[in-house]
Amino acid sequence: MLELIKSREAYNTGESAEPTGPAITETDVAVHAGHPGDFFPIYSDMESGKAQPFSTRIANGMMVYTTAVAPTVTTFNPVSLLHGCPRLRFLTPVIAKDTIKNCVRIAGKKATQKRQGYGSATEQLTVTKHAGETVLVTGHICMAECHK
Repeated sequence: MLELIKSREAYNTGESAEPTGPAITETDVAVHAGHPGDFFPIYSDMESGKAQPFSTRIANGMMVYTTAVAPTVTTFNPVSLLHGCPRLRFLTPVIAKDTIKNCVRIAGKKATQKRQGYGSATEQLTVTKHAGETVLVTGHICMAECHK
């Protein structure tokens, strides 16, 4: 049986965690725009946001993703390494003052031939807003040390 190691324990298919997510602030939105220089008007200009389909400025989806995934790294898979994100989908916009919550579940695991002593765990990440709306969904492929 393949045993992928997370911290000192094994990943178990079906295991899940729901770390508490933060409230997104105006500062979060502005700082994220400044880091990569992404000043696309719907993220950086309130007046432009009012003319868009959501009638307000929204948070950049990748900011929401990184904000949501950060707690899962420290509470769920502290020794694994993100290897990919298949099928990342942004379903509902997040605005300043929304609080987000995530749920991450181990969907599967397998050994890899390319890196001896390592395998991958596939996690399913779902992020919701405080009102229960699903914000984003994605899979994570995490490379982790394994024991056979």
